[in-house]
Amino acid sequence: MATIPVSFSILSSHYPARPNLTPALRGFMTSLGPGNTPCCVQVSHALNMAGQLITHTYKGQRRENARIRINGVDYYYLLAVDELERWLTLNYGPGDNVSLDGTGRRRTPRQIQASLQGRAGIVAFRTSGYGFHTELWNGRRIVQRDMNEHACFAQPRVLFWDCQSP
Repeated sequence: MATIPVSFSILSSHYPARPNLTPALRGFMTSLGPGNTPCCVQVSHALNMAGQLITHTYKGQRRENARIRINGVDYYYLLAVDELERWLTLNYGPGDNVSLDGTGRRRTPRQIQASLQGRAGIVAFRTSGYGFHTELWNGRRIVQRDMNEHACFAQPRVLFWDCQSP
């Protein structure tokens, strides 16, 4: 089981759920133009502020990480779910593929959510392309409440990285 060495309470305390992005993050997202979504920026921000620093470069990256200045300090941000998956895997090990049960059969969205009860961490909803979405999971549900959870959990691969217990 891949574990991020930070407590979920610390990670989630730094998670800027929409529409409450920090001014620096809001400005960065605006600069990207319409159609860009902040999910990876939000998770990157939580990781950075919790001390799990996103590096400027990493093995196998497909593009440069974005640099955003927060309170006079430069931090790096991942911009797509495939990049987040790669970075998390390199640093903490592969995420648990919770879209499959112990026999390799595909779980329904409700079964996936049930399998995550009591666990807290980062969930990545993956397509075959650059991704779909990423969220924090608090042990009961995704943190950001304005998402179509059925659409998220119906993605082909749902990966999970646990946070360290407090």
